[in-house]
Amino acid sequence: MKILFVCKYNLGRSRMADFFFNNLTKKHSAESAGAYTHYYKKNYGGEIPKGDQVIKLMNELGIDVTKKRVRQLNKKLVDSADMVIAIMSEKRANLDLPSYTRLSRKFKLWKIEDVSGTLKKSTQYEMHKKNRDEILKRVKELIKELR
Repeated sequence: MKILFVCKYNLGRSRMADFFFNNLTKKHSAESAGAYTHYYKKNYGGEIPKGDQVIKLMNELGIDVTKKRVRQLNKKLVDSADMVIAIMSEKRANLDLPSYTRLSRKFKLWKIEDVSGTLKKSTQYEMHKKNRDEILKRVKELIKELR
């Protein structure tokens, strides 16, 4: 089974899910994409900005997420996936995702909020950590369901 994880920028939530999934199972595969990757492609060459808290959080688990570039969500990615999981609020999914994603029979929503709107760095770190741990839990549950 091929899973496509999607979030707003493909920097945090979907990238974490992609790495967890591919590190925890060899029977299935995952990719990730973002609804709005243009800014990061233009300003950072498609990489996570250096010093981003997601890099630190994943490094704590021995996972290097810096090698993979952001990927823009498109219809071809959705069509080639067996399941599409958006990791965002329901409101953001309705606003940010194209109809070919939201209306697909393959679509599932994991309601995990975006941290980028949080102002304090210390609060952002704790929220990213909470998101990381929740994503890992859900990925493990998904892998069990696929057995």
